[in-house]
Amino acid sequence: MYRTRILKNSSARGAEITVLDSPNRRYNVFIGAAFIAQQSLKLDSSWMTKAKYEEEGDRLIERMAYNMK
Repeated sequence: MYRTRILKNSSARGAEITVLDSPNRRYNVFIGAAFIAQQSLKLDSSWMTKAKYEEEGDRLIERMAYNMK
């Protein structure tokens, strides 16, 4: 992307590029998901009972997702 978008019409063609990345980047998705899950445990509005789901179905999930925004 750098070559095609930035250097295409640039005078910085000889610039050296250094990419810095976290050594734990393979775990970032898990860490993010764990954080979101932990936060949702704190919200009573993020829980539903089986009976409530069977009664309302997918509409309940949609309503809950809208309320979490």
